Amino acid sequence: MRLQLAVVEPAADPLTEAGDAETRKFVMPEALAHRLEVLTGGWDSIGDLEGMRTLVARRAKLELRLGPLLVQPPAGEELRLRALLATGLTASQRLHEVIEKQLQSAVGWPMRLLRASVVTRSQWRDGETEHRWLASYRFFEHSGEALLRVGQESLLRSHRDELLALLGSGWPRWSPPSGVAVLSELWQ
Repeated sequence: MRLQLAVVEPAADPLTEAGDAETRKFVMPEALAHRLEVLTGGWDSIGDLEGMRTLVARRAKLELRLGPLLVQPPAGEELRLRALLATGLTASQRLHEVIEKQLQSAVGWPMRLLRASVVTRSQWRDGETEHRWLASYRFFEHSGEALLRVGQESLLRSHRDELLALLGSGWPRWSPPSGVAVLSELWQ
């Protein structure tokens, strides 16, 4: 089981890829999908980092990390999300102005969106080095997160709608990426 967003990822199974392509059309309006494609130039997978599938945009300073779908109780969610938002910070960096909103994904799943700027202490004035958006989705008892790291303030200002649509496109893929291997997986 894994979290999917409206980005093209390498698929081991053509049937799964065809299903994902149809879902992408439904969760992301065509005009926004086109603008996002022009902005990013597509995404390259760089593998797993800290347990999350990591993709980087070819043309823009964007990194997208997608976590697995896990059964997680709501208790302790706040600490887990704050820790994920702070992933990779150095001793001289800290999160500034964490803003949270309760939203719904494009298909109606509950979604929390946290936004923060990373600032470096040695450059307190104009020291923003990146912006982070963390989307946390709730799919029944399962949850999954997507962390979008934006490397330029101008990207955030000029492409806010496309980036929010990307984060809002989350949906659960209940089957494994390679399809069903045994019938018992249909009941898990």
